[in-house]
Amino acid sequence: MPTLRLVILSAALLTASLAVAQTTYRWVDKDTGQTIFSDQPPPPGAKHGLPT
Repeated sequence: MPTLRLVILSAALLTASLAVAQTTYRWVDKDTGQTIFSDQPPPPGAKHGLPT
């Protein structure tokens, strides 16, 4: 029984870590000058920032 709990816990932790691992984009809005953080790529014409 403890082995089953360990397997379930490991699977849950792995799934949670994969859900959090995503690309975040950063760019400066050309109209407002504000720095934008998003999970979507920047629009064309934006000062490009590297994925963080």
